[in-house]
Amino acid sequence: MNTPTSHLWDLIKGLTPAEKRYFKTHFGSSGSQLTLLFDVLNNQEVYDELAARESLGVKATQFKVLKHQLQELVMKSWVANSSKRSVKSRIRIGLEEVDLLLEREHFGEASKKLGQLERLCSRYGFTLYHYEVRERLHEIQHLELDFSDPEANDHYEELVHLQRVLYQKQQLSAIQQKLEDWNSFTPARHKVLQELKKTLEGLDAEYMDVSSRMAWMQNMTICAELLGDETTATSYREQVLEVYKQEPSLKENLPLGYLTALKHAASPARRLLSINYVEKIALQARRVIARYPQYSPHYIYFLWARIRVNYQHKQWDRIIGALASESEQHLAIYQLGAFRTALKIYVVLAVAYLLKGQYIPAESYIVAYRKSKVTKDESLNRCVDLLELIMWVESGNHEKLKQRINYFKRQLKKKGKGDFSLLYNFHLGLFANISKEPFSKDELTANALLEVANYPFDPILYYYSFFHIERWLKARATRQPWLAII
Repeated sequence: MNTPTSHLWDLIKGLTPAEKRYFKTHFGSSGSQLTLLFDVLNNQEVYDELAARESLGVKATQFKVLKHQLQELVMKSWVANSSKRSVKSRIRIGLEEVDLLLEREHFGEASKKLGQLERLCSRYGFTLYHYEVRERLHEIQHLELDFSDPEANDHYEELVHLQRVLYQKQQLSAIQQKLEDWNSFTPARHKVLQELKKTLEGLDAEYMDVSSRMAWMQNMTICAELLGDETTATSYREQVLEVYKQEPSLKENLPLGYLTALKHAASPARRLLSINYVEKIALQARRVIARYPQYSPHYIYFLWARIRVNYQHKQWDRIIGALASESEQHLAIYQLGAFRTALKIYVVLAVAYLLKGQYIPAESYIVAYRKSKVTKDESLNRCVDLLELIMWVESGNHEKLKQRINYFKRQLKKKGKGDFSLLYNFHLGLFANISKEPFSKDELTANALLEVANYPFDPILYYYSFFHIERWLKARATRQPWLAII
């Protein structure tokens, strides 16, 4: 037996009063079964398919068809109503209008419409649409001009220009991905950074639209910061936000670009921000998302920024309180467990609970990290292993400690990555000794503490330091709580 689905009811109940009025005015008609079904579902507080079907007096098979037809009609109404507000919608609908004009051979009107669309694309940096507009202009031009005509060649040159714009956008996107995944202890890291910076400096400004210029400055910000030039990084970051401040319409028409700018402002790679500053940035992001709910999942980046800055300022109670609750809710609603940012949130929450001696919630976040199917940074993976072993030592679960050490050793052998991190291997040996001599853990960690300095360029060192693992060694060696020496 098929289970009734509430998709249509959810859709209708989610419409604003204005959207419902628009549907009734422009797409509804008195006596229509579809309009009647709309009213029935809109008046239901809880979805009841049987009651709705009885109200219409139709069979199940016919009701299924009516639901499908109404959903199509509601979507058309929704698109028609929202297209007035969105520049992208205006361009998309404008291109459809141009296609109809071309089919009817109204070339003059089509050219006039394309001119309007071209100005919109140029102003807001919608390169893909711009490319489509220029292609259509090129088609019209060839209906009237000979191939040898210089004006026809101008259209070809414009298309080539847009292809180069698109290519540079792809380059900027690839560089951004590399920088966002940056590990400060990656081998040859300075050489790689210098090469990325050189590539950015070599990009031709002629082929950058508004969004590309924003992306270029944001990438230069991260490069400068990672290379230790905080003054230049701050200058670029301020320039990006200043562009949006000087031209407020860009916030409305490039909301995702503005969110990206806010994201970079809230999460610098090295600079320590104040909690108050990050909260203000997050509030601006919430305002943008309130106007453009389709970007709601992007708030994960601002949750991470808030958790990170509180972590840096050692506000553990705030992290395991409101921020943990808000993060769990957001990740669950938008099903963001497969995001890399979610992984960082899981681990930092686990560390905060470990520091507070709350091992059950700490374990739950480590399990959430493990269950995520997203490709994980090997350095982060190794440090999560060490955090888990610390958890079993601190909670006194020596049996679990032995099991997990053996499992991690088997994984190293199986994957053939035993030489990836000598610092990690050293700690596995330390925890193996602790599992054999649990009452000697203070002495064992004191000896181990002296050895850590022998691994100055280990690939896990960034996360090792960020998660205060060395501080745990010091706390054990001096018989103090971990939290006491952070």
